[in-house]
Amino acid sequence: MSSSSGEAVKAVQDKIDSTKVLVYEKWGCPFCGRVKDLLEDLALEPEPEFIELDGHVGASTQRALMQLTGQRTVPNVFIGGTHVGGCDDTMAAVQSGKLKELLDKAGVRSSNLSKM
Repeated sequence: MSSSSGEAVKAVQDKIDSTKVLVYEKWGCPFCGRVKDLLEDLALEPEPEFIELDGHVGASTQRALMQLTGQRTVPNVFIGGTHVGGCDDTMAAVQSGKLKELLDKAGVRSSNLSKM
């Protein structure tokens, strides 16, 4: 792993560790849009942070995410430092109750989660 690669991995890990609800996404991705709509509908507090992976910086971040999670695709969702996965994984976590557990553990409130 090169120095710049190692720095990118550390920067991504630090961001994951310091953000309660974090989504790496790309502009125009329909799966990213589904996850973004879901999280916005949940009215989370604090609000989720969405990071666009378009462009040169996004490419190094996406490589770092691949190293950390094994996932090549977006969206790439993290709650309380835990990797949830992509769109299908996030939707399944809503259905199974795992999303609520992760949000509760991270101290994230939702005024709409009980309606889902």
